Amino acid sequence: MSGRAGAIAVVGVLVWACGSSSTGGGAAGSGAAGSGSAPASGGAHAGMTAASGGERAGASASMAGSGGALAGSSSTIGGAGGLDEGFAAAAGMTDAGSASVEPAACGDLASGAVATRIRYQSEHAPYGSTCASEQQTATCERGVLGAWTGNYVFEACSPFPPADCGAVAHAASATRTRFAAASVAYGTSCLSETQHALCDNGALGMWSGGYVFETCAAQAPAACGSTAHGASEQRLRYSTSSVPFGSTCAFETQTAVCSNGSFGTWSGSFTFAACSVGPAASCDGSPHGTVQERTRYSATSVPYGETCPKQLQTRSCNDGVWTTWTGSTSAYVHETCEAALPADCGGTAHGGVESRLRYKDGSVAFGGICVSEMQTRVCSNGTFSTWSGNYENYACSVQECTTGTLQTRSCGLNNRGQQTRPCLGGAWRPAWDNCVDPDVCTDGASGTPLSCNAGAGWKAQKCISGQWQGAGACGVCSGTLHDPCLENTSSTTCFAAKYDGLSCGVWNLNFSPPRCQLQLNFSGSCSLVHAPTSCTPTFGCTWTEL
Repeated sequence: MSGRAGAIAVVGVLVWACGSSSTGGGAAGSGAAGSGSAPASGGAHAGMTAASGGERAGASASMAGSGGALAGSSSTIGGAGGLDEGFAAAAGMTDAGSASVEPAACGDLASGAVATRIRYQSEHAPYGSTCASEQQTATCERGVLGAWTGNYVFEACSPFPPADCGAVAHAASATRTRFAAASVAYGTSCLSETQHALCDNGALGMWSGGYVFETCAAQAPAACGSTAHGASEQRLRYSTSSVPFGSTCAFETQTAVCSNGSFGTWSGSFTFAACSVGPAASCDGSPHGTVQERTRYSATSVPYGETCPKQLQTRSCNDGVWTTWTGSTSAYVHETCEAALPADCGGTAHGGVESRLRYKDGSVAFGGICVSEMQTRVCSNGTFSTWSGNYENYACSVQECTTGTLQTRSCGLNNRGQQTRPCLGGAWRPAWDNCVDPDVCTDGASGTPLSCNAGAGWKAQKCISGQWQGAGACGVCSGTLHDPCLENTSSTTCFAAKYDGLSCGVWNLNFSPPRCQLQLNFSGSCSLVHAPTSCTPTFGCTWTEL
């Protein structure tokens, strides 16, 4: 079948017409055609799709192929130049097919029909091998195409092309030149041959021929010493071996060509290799031709920082006579010149550096920090440069207090007093205010005994917490003595005080506890009168004169 009819036959392999009992079509067989069949090779029946094994299709089915479309009773199929009339006849044979509802199809594939496809194991196969493929099938079940059989997934596969051998294509021959030897003697030729090798899928085969050297060079001709073969050598030759002073030696340049290690014939006719001119007279012991140099200055000194102007002058000896000195011999006549030394800056030498410390502020508030910088200047020929930096204050002080605040300190007999001074202009006033002291005496001090008991007795007075207070009980004494006994703890001697001075006292052991009694008109040493160790003098003792 050709053209559109051929396409329909291919599609018919994939379509199964379900539930069709119509006989409106005809069987397509090898070499046979029903009535109204399209003229085509193979005798395909018009109105039905040809399937393997003689499958049938419903008269109402429509299919699309690569070459055309199959429609209803009015459709035509272009075969090999004929009209498919059989399909038009089949259009009236639809009673049996339309009697039942057919299951849903999968596009152009009827339910229950089997679709086929070809899949490949890979996209490419090595050169010279065949692509591995498999035919896969899937069944249409009520409008859903089932899973495809098989495992291959690539829709197309092509073998890789054969590999080239670099710039040489596959199956082409590569050529190269090889030599019988790496070098040949000067004047002879290198023997060579062209060799071939066939490229087979990226690999070159065996090379033809037997030469193995890649290069061949003729050996260089021998040189004539430092002169290469073929080059010319030059030499001077003189007509005579000597001439008088002032004369010139006649000479000529001769040439010869080097040929493989040997010079040819020299040109010219002079034969002497050297010629000397007779000696000339000397100048004060200096040979003829001697050039003398000297430096002369236009001044003997210049200021510091300036350069002495100078001139280099020369003269030469010419056969016993010195030529005139070159240059301006009238202006540059001094043999030496010195630049003046740079001046000092007081005690600082030229180039020396002075430094100083300057502060940003003359004073800073209490708690602040003085900010300073080290400034420098350089002495240059007696003059100092400008001081570096920007600060100008010679000194800086931190205020010792904040203006308006008061400083307080303790004062008085027992340091329980208080006095203050104010901060004025960031400094404490030197003078303190008067001390305000609540105390009138020094703690622990003894004062004049106080009268007690309406003047009948006396008791000690002590300073407690800065105030005078009576200490102990009021002592009651008889006679004219009104002071209590006093104990000297170092000698345990009992003393008694009278208005007219001190008198010794003794302990009267007849009392319990013993009493300290005054011994009047005692002429001995008080230290000889001792009290018993158990005697404890107390206030309130009764004095009895002995």
